[in-house]
Amino acid sequence: MNRYESNVINTARDAIATIARTGSDNIVVHLDSFHMNIEESSLREHNYTGTITFESFSSAIVAPNLSNTLAVWRNLWEDSDDLARHAKAFMDLQLASANHAVS
Repeated sequence: MNRYESNVINTARDAIATIARTGSDNIVVHLDSFHMNIEESSLREHNYTGTITFESFSSAIVAPNLSNTLAVWRNLWEDSDDLARHAKAFMDLQLASANHAVS
């Protein structure tokens, strides 16, 4: 979450510390890159090597009330296979660019 929604857990470090305090081994963190771009000074510093996913909403699949809440006022895509191909290509390009910048 970001500081505009909550002041309890705002960074990956906050989430990891909170989980550690519980002493539980069945709690995990779902890192949300949209919010991390608001709160984290560096996404790379955490050395994350796990799965990366892409989230996209369209009024064609989201319930009307949720569409209004999320401010999805138009159908952003119809072909999920086409969306997945473009999302994968975009993520591959961004990862390659980030890796190149560090090299």
